[in-house]
Amino acid sequence: VLSYEFASGAETVRRSKNARIAVINSIGQGSTRFFAIVTQGIPRLVKISEELIKKSRKKTGKADEIMVVVDGEAAVIPNLDYLETLIPEHVA
Repeated sequence: VLSYEFASGAETVRRSKNARIAVINSIGQGSTRFFAIVTQGIPRLVKISEELIKKSRKKTGKADEIMVVVDGEAAVIPNLDYLETLIPEHVA
């Protein structure tokens, strides 16, 4: 389980009673088939088309592929390749 905020370079990670865990199906070639990230909200899958996405000007973290605005709501598309590179470093 990875902390998304920590993976993005945050020095402090906020803790919440509402934290959830999102299980991700690995896309890399490593030995890990699944990994999980701690989220502070309720992640949800949203089907969108390219014309609905607008790039955000908000600064991105290390673990972010891109920040976008979808139907007026800010969203983060994570850099799954980067997140997967962190797994071997933190697995004993």
